[in-house]
Amino acid sequence: MRSTDSLDSIRRLVSQERFSEAASQCLARLREEPGDIEANLLYGKLAIHMRRPQEAIIIFRKLLSFAPDHADAHDHLAYVYSYLADHFNARRHAEAALRLSPQLLESRLALGSAYLVDGEGAAALDMFASARKLAPGNIAIERSYVDALLQCGEFEQAQTLLRKLIDRHPRNMFLYALLARSQKFTAKSADARLVYSLINDRDELLNPPDDADAEIAANMSLHKVCSDLGENARAFTFLTRAKDIRKTQTSYDHGQNVAMVEQLETFFDEAFFAMHQDANLGYPSQAPIFITCMPRSGSTLLERVLSSHPDVVAAGELPLAAGLLQEVCARFGKNQDDLSALQRLPADVWSQIGQEYLKRARNRIPDSPFFIDKMPSNFLLIGFIRAALPQAKIIHLQRHPVANCLSIFETNFSGGHPYANDQVWLGQFYTLYRRSMQHWQRVIGDDIIQVSYEELVNDTAGTLERLGQQLSLEFDPSRISSSQQSGHILTASLWQARQPIHTGSVARWQHLEAQLAPLLEALSPVWPEPEGDR
Repeated sequence: MRSTDSLDSIRRLVSQERFSEAASQCLARLREEPGDIEANLLYGKLAIHMRRPQEAIIIFRKLLSFAPDHADAHDHLAYVYSYLADHFNARRHAEAALRLSPQLLESRLALGSAYLVDGEGAAALDMFASARKLAPGNIAIERSYVDALLQCGEFEQAQTLLRKLIDRHPRNMFLYALLARSQKFTAKSADARLVYSLINDRDELLNPPDDADAEIAANMSLHKVCSDLGENARAFTFLTRAKDIRKTQTSYDHGQNVAMVEQLETFFDEAFFAMHQDANLGYPSQAPIFITCMPRSGSTLLERVLSSHPDVVAAGELPLAAGLLQEVCARFGKNQDDLSALQRLPADVWSQIGQEYLKRARNRIPDSPFFIDKMPSNFLLIGFIRAALPQAKIIHLQRHPVANCLSIFETNFSGGHPYANDQVWLGQFYTLYRRSMQHWQRVIGDDIIQVSYEELVNDTAGTLERLGQQLSLEFDPSRISSSQQSGHILTASLWQARQPIHTGSVARWQHLEAQLAPLLEALSPVWPEPEGDR
């Protein structure tokens, strides 16, 4: 078969969404001619279709080694890196793609997202606006632009645009979800009535969408309105519907997580840290400040409070520590999940890990004496982090178990956190988190700075003063309010995160005890706390 015939056959399979067959044929083609640019491009696109982003990166980078000025390869890399939240590399490839072909929309969107992460809100909005001009009426781009407006705090402008878009696209449920995220609804709100127009008098969706994600968005929008209006039981009905749909799209293996925690606890035990107490293990940098916690524990609030200091930069959730652990396991073990590889690490590798973490972090953030990494899942990796960066500060932020879990359950995570879709799974994962933190507190002790979310919102100034002493930083409480209002916010609580610090969400779960019965049962090992732990 001629080369062009082979590629045409692959394209036909792709058009029929027979991606696995197309990939097999593409690989066969690449074995014959590894340098075939079109075949590499096709296979990279297939890897994206099949949700294999790392494989796509390898292929597109290989393509660029043959053709460094291939605009489409840069464009696709910008998309994949943006999808993986690696905005440093997304920005690099988006800029290269747009230099070669200024009309590429995907690179404009990836670059706009990277600008947001880098705190360049005006540049981000300009980039999204330029994409709108290139593709007027493209609803996906309109949604990206609205999302950027919300992240930059331009709520009124976003709401005005959303009302127009909903008028043109009344069945686009994602627009209602954005509208719900943009404000706190009141009984007199016209936007509340607009969201309620999605249902009939029996609380059933009118014209349910065919797309599961769209149906989730509709139910989450209705949950938000009802919750804001104090209709708690009704709100929980819509929330449960959304979670039941999301649960069909995910799976959660609690046993796998337990096994991982047990392996980490076994390796990073008292003996490990006692043995290395006086050794020069790891890289001696004081720049990183880690906030470890469960999601929805107030890490965005704490990050904003701490980054009010001029020497502290908010770096957001950096997916670096977990990535480095996987790389180390792949290098010294059987695969990226082989935690037994930690037993074979030469002592000098810990310093290399610390240096590599700092290098990758510095590639993503402005230069500053200190920066905050608030990736929640880092609570699992405190031992790994401590060994690689022994002088880094580690803050454990803890919120009331039920309040924390309710907030997680109410969040529509677009990726990851599969435990958040079922009350029992959620309670099990929270219990595992508490077990993990008790282990780290036992083996590292006072090196972990403890912060209570409830104390943070009730006595922000006092909490900040204590943190300043523990971090050897002097904070100015008058800067807290302005830091709360400025800059972009990448969080599930866009509107809430810009409001003055308040205690309104501390005990909201008490109105839903009946609905939360499965969660409360799953939390019984840690809440109410056993007498000995109080």
